[in-house]
Amino acid sequence: MTTILPREYQIEALEAVASARTRGITRQLISLPTGCGKTVVFALLAKEFNGKTLVIAHTEELISQAVAKLKTVWPEADIGIVKAKSDEVDAQVVVASIQTISRDRRLQRLKDQNFELLIIDEAHHAAATSYMKVVKELGFFNDDNNKLLVGVTATPKRGDGVGLNSIFQEIIFDRSMSTMIRSGYLSPLVGKQILTEIELHNVGTRKGDFVPSELAKIINIPERNQLIIDNYKRYAGNREKTLAFCANVQHAKDLAEYFNQNGIPAKAIYGTMDNDERASVLDGFSNRKYAVLTNCQILTEGFDEPGINCIIMGRPTQSAALFTQMIGRGTRTSDQKKDCLVLDFTDNASKHTLCTYKNTLDGAISSLFELESKECGNLSVESSNDKIVDSRAYNEAHVIEKRIDDIEFFNNIHFPWDKVGDVLYLPLACNRAVWIREVEGGCTVIAHNGKEVIKLSSGPVSLDYAIGISEDWAHKQTTKGALNRKNAEWRLDPPTEKQIETMNKCGIRFDVGITKGEACQLLNSKFNEPPTYKQISFLRHHKSLPNHPITKLEARKIISRIKGY
Repeated sequence: MTTILPREYQIEALEAVASARTRGITRQLISLPTGCGKTVVFALLAKEFNGKTLVIAHTEELISQAVAKLKTVWPEADIGIVKAKSDEVDAQVVVASIQTISRDRRLQRLKDQNFELLIIDEAHHAAATSYMKVVKELGFFNDDNNKLLVGVTATPKRGDGVGLNSIFQEIIFDRSMSTMIRSGYLSPLVGKQILTEIELHNVGTRKGDFVPSELAKIINIPERNQLIIDNYKRYAGNREKTLAFCANVQHAKDLAEYFNQNGIPAKAIYGTMDNDERASVLDGFSNRKYAVLTNCQILTEGFDEPGINCIIMGRPTQSAALFTQMIGRGTRTSDQKKDCLVLDFTDNASKHTLCTYKNTLDGAISSLFELESKECGNLSVESSNDKIVDSRAYNEAHVIEKRIDDIEFFNNIHFPWDKVGDVLYLPLACNRAVWIREVEGGCTVIAHNGKEVIKLSSGPVSLDYAIGISEDWAHKQTTKGALNRKNAEWRLDPPTEKQIETMNKCGIRFDVGITKGEACQLLNSKFNEPPTYKQISFLRHHKSLPNHPITKLEARKIISRIKGY
């Protein structure tokens, strides 16, 4: 039988659940990128909790995955399924379809079971009326310490303007995609952004994203589809498994047909496809019968195919959540791939804010309660009242490749770390800072949030992981985070007179032409020198040594206070 050994961040997530519960947080959210084993996390949580548990999901694939992981992690558990005609409510762990249990009769049967732990998979859906009804009726809105609600998601945002704080109290644990890629838990990404001259300014917006029918009318044209094929051949011809995201069902069908006409075996996946046919197509893709799968809003959740090594963003989007979900389909690791290529086809959108790598994946982790960008609702549903803009004739004459840019995904450290003795030190605004210290078995990470010292790692972790979680934390600490980044524009300015005066006074040697950023790092290194052995011994003797790394200057100040100077 397969044994799952929890990864360090999965253990950290479980510890965060327990810690938050002691603080009275009974409605918690965990955010981990696609491919990081969210299902494993909640399966481990259910085993550790060992009480009456309900797991809610919204698709058949997610329900099957949850049951499979629970059986692997906790083989002796009594697991039941509630969906359609299946009604195994008496099991210790019940995995249920939200569509089924939100019905009054089924919900009443669940209420009689007195569940103690409620887990919501793909919890960005949890603020929907059906979920809210179930959570309320089962007593998980009562802030009862005997009940615990935990949601897991890769995208803690919604597109309808309803914040997830309507159901969850706090994100108690999160890790960014960049951290997990840097740490080797997710596949590296490489990319090409292909900018076209197609105009999207007349495409309408609904629920925070392009109206699918209007968008498809603009982009599902022979010239643009052929442009996708040409660039696929140019950059991804040796890639074995490609997933292409389209504007609507017809776009998915048409693009698949273009691939086939160009000698590239492809199939379209869509919602109204017969279940047996869909299973056959997915099996053919898994076994390399088809090189490309095209789809619209079908394979963004619950699709686990580690071998995908190319993602075609064939449709522009204004939704950060959707963009992240689509990219995430290619980040699972596999022995058969070294990275995943992203071909991002981006069109002119002067009136819209498009989601791209730079403004979606390469920034700060968004707050649970901040809808920083508009998201999508159910993009696969098209209203008969949608206004269709006929720009086909215009765009057919203007589908030209304007520019191709390389996309650099998470290859760089974003903040200017200082090496101070054996510690990596990152000073931030508002009296915040992070320290990474090498210890036996890895590195420890602690931070100061302006009020107190906190641990960012529960035990020794790898250096890459330590830097990743530190920079995730740094992103979220201050609105001035961009000013702290090592590529901030001010770092290229000439040094100030005060910097030059201080460096001369302290005997710091520096080159002619030094920048303000370089001067800042030299001064940080000087003023953040580690304390001497004599200072540490004195502070230990007087039981005044702080539980976080301190500098020689800070040690001198503490010693002066002790001596009454």
